[in-house]
Amino acid sequence: TSETSMARKLDEKNYEIYLAKEQRTLAVLKHELYHVAKGHTDKTNELFNKGKNFEKKLRYLFIHEPKAAIYGATGLKL
Repeated sequence: TSETSMARKLDEKNYEIYLAKEQRTLAVLKHELYHVAKGHTDKTNELFNKGKNFEKKLRYLFIHEPKAAIYGATGLKL
C-alpha cells in the first residue's frame, strides 16, 4: 500500500498536515493547505457533508481535489 498526503482538522484552531515521503514538495504542501483554507477538512463543511456518501465522494474527486491540485501547481485560487 502506498502512502498519501493528507490534511485534517484536530480541533477548532489546530490542523495536521501529513506529507508522504515521496510527496514532500512545495506543490503538495500548497495542495493540502488549500484544503485547510477552503474548509474541506471541517466536518461541518456543507459541500463535503451535503448529500449521500457516493455524492460526497464524487464532489471530493471532481471538485475539491482538482481545485487543490491547480492551486498546488500554479497558485491560482479557485
